[in-house]
Amino acid sequence: MFGPAKAFTQKYLKGMDYKRRSWQLCSVLLTLCVLLFVFSVSPKHLDIRLPDDQDLLGTPMLRGQEAIFDFEDNRFLKHRIVQFMKESCDQLKDSYDILFCHNVLVNEEPFTEPCFMLCKEKEFYANVKVSMTEDSKTIVCREAYATTKQEVRREQYIVLDGERFEESTDDASAMERFTKIPKSGIEVCLFQHAVAIVEGKWIQ
Repeated sequence: MFGPAKAFTQKYLKGMDYKRRSWQLCSVLLTLCVLLFVFSVSPKHLDIRLPDDQDLLGTPMLRGQEAIFDFEDNRFLKHRIVQFMKESCDQLKDSYDILFCHNVLVNEEPFTEPCFMLCKEKEFYANVKVSMTEDSKTIVCREAYATTKQEVRREQYIVLDGERFEESTDDASAMERFTKIPKSGIEVCLFQHAVAIVEGKWIQ
């Protein structure tokens, strides 16, 4: 009378133990999946780091290493960076004419790609190159980065080629190619200063 009941009980307990272990394993796997999702999908933290003289020595982009800004490579992050720089320019435009991408910290690491924003106009530029024209005339530009100041003699007649961010309301924002001939002395100085900083050629 007690034999079958005992066997049934042992079989039942083994089944319950198997189910319990299966649920534990499923719970562990589900927890791992949730953690992986959170850490891989959660937005990166952005912060601003004000220009510092050490940037001129410590930032790889400023040491002349070749790089390119590709807006479509991690488009979501780069669109956030552009918007973040616009907001930062609103707060800092009385103190800074230009914010560079290496001034933006992405998860506490400088974003070292060849791009910058002119704060007055809140225009974002990337991959900008300066070409000289046949007309040779120079002007003296008084330039500064953090507390480092220089008087630099620049070519007055130049052509700028690169990409400029074009905002769109239908999620079609993109970098557009542009060619520009600066008209004013301020523009001539600002753009050449920005490109020299980005290329690591401002401090000789």
